[in-house]
Amino acid sequence: MGLPATLPGPVPQPPSTETPIYTQKSLINYATRNVQPPAEVYVTVNDAILYEVWNSIAGLKLQAVARILRADGQIITTNTQLLPTSDRLINNTTVALPEGFVLSVMVYQAGPVPLRGQCFVNISILRGPLATGVGVQQLASDYVTAASTVAWPGGRQISSVEGPGLITTRNIAAPGAGNVVRIQPPTNARWRLLGFLSNFTTSAVAANRRVVLLFVGAVGTASEVWAATTQAATLTYTYVAGKYGYAPPDAPPNPLFLSLLEGIDLSNGAIGQLTAQNMDVGDSFTGANIFVEEWIEPTQ
Repeated sequence: MGLPATLPGPVPQPPSTETPIYTQKSLINYATRNVQPPAEVYVTVNDAILYEVWNSIAGLKLQAVARILRADGQIITTNTQLLPTSDRLINNTTVALPEGFVLSVMVYQAGPVPLRGQCFVNISILRGPLATGVGVQQLASDYVTAASTVAWPGGRQISSVEGPGLITTRNIAAPGAGNVVRIQPPTNARWRLLGFLSNFTTSAVAANRRVVLLFVGAVGTASEVWAATTQAATLTYTYVAGKYGYAPPDAPPNPLFLSLLEGIDLSNGAIGQLTAQNMDVGDSFTGANIFVEEWIEPTQ
């Protein structure tokens, strides 16, 4: 009996061109049909993101970023630089959109750093061109600071005068002899007067003057704060105002104190006037250094 015939070996296979899979198969399955949309805001090519900015800080740069899930399944990002003016007037910027879902929108500062009360941003969806379009959904509105962005989702929709404002000082120029000191916020700003300091010099005309701070609105004087002590001719007194729980007795030539009322805000035509009873045309205030809390308050 001869030896058994040798069986042929395995046929050599060409090397595989497929990438081997080393990861474990997912244990979770996802539905792809009849599911909820990935975001609650759906836009078309007729829509745009509208960024509205009111700002009081010079040289401010903002960055606006939006992520859109297009109808073809691709996620795109729009990146827009905003350069608002520092006059508190509205600055509008629109960004055209493709059809799809808005996944997120965010506005943040890119220098210099604004404080709360200096830069207010509103983000919304606009249908149609800027001049004639219609706002169809507000996304977010808030102040931009170093520590906070204005964002959707997860951001806030608040009024510009909601919450604390900017604590700052302002100088009111001397009004000239015989004139009152006008404490008036700039356009699109609200001031809450916290305190002030001003010197008052009387002429040689004989009469006792009494300094008074008037709060004046569209219908006339709404409130008055009077100094407790009169001032005779040819004298210079310093007047200091604040929210004093206790004001020391007046003792000229030391400063005379005026106690401010709580919650007196100046905006939209409401102003403060520092004047004096029996004021002569030769009497003069030096102006005023004022201490205020300030907000953006859009009126135009």
